[in-house]
Amino acid sequence: MLAVGGTLQLQQDGDVDCTPDGELPAASARSEFNDNDSDTLMDASPEDEPSSAGSTLYPKVCRNEKQFEAWQRSRPWLVMKKETKSVQCSTCATVKRLGLHKVRGQRDESTFVDGNVSDCKSAKKLLKKIDKHKDSAMHKKCEELLDMRENEQIRKGAEAAQEKFVEKNKKNVTATAVVFRTAYECAQSHLSFREHERLIDLQSVNWLACGEMLFSHHACANIIKQSF
Repeated sequence: MLAVGGTLQLQQDGDVDCTPDGELPAASARSEFNDNDSDTLMDASPEDEPSSAGSTLYPKVCRNEKQFEAWQRSRPWLVMKKETKSVQCSTCATVKRLGLHKVRGQRDESTFVDGNVSDCKSAKKLLKKIDKHKDSAMHKKCEELLDMRENEQIRKGAEAAQEKFVEKNKKNVTATAVVFRTAYECAQSHLSFREHERLIDLQSVNWLACGEMLFSHHACANIIKQSF
């Protein structure tokens, strides 16, 4: 430190800056603060930032997503279409058009089919519009058609499973049918149930597949008892 003209001046000694009381210069302190603050912002998790996707999860007239989920509990067909940010009926959207099933004078519900329901001023008015759609003839007909389609798929599935079972167990089914017909012959001809085993052996000798069970007279009696 030098005194020049009655004033004090700082003298730089190498690369070291010194101030009274060993404090850092203000510019350096500000630089360090900015560096630390930048690191904090870079380390911030994306979860701490507000999400902008919430508006597509529920109508904007609802208080929050939980309110819309409460509506969906009693209306499982009610969904949000992200492209239009509007409510949509998944049941009617699946059927789309009734075609020949449409009744004359039936009101078209295309806004719920396509997910283009117009905005309402309040959640109460939107819910009223949703319930009006639920009670509409088109919505009820679409539910009926989906139930019929589901029942038809169940029936076809059961028939396909039965056909696969018969094909897979064709030999066993054929052999069982031979045994049952032999037991019926004993009953119709008033033969002793003990003749059942002898007749099965005779058919086996004649190269007729009879399986490997239900040969005894007890089996014959049970077949007759359960069949008549």
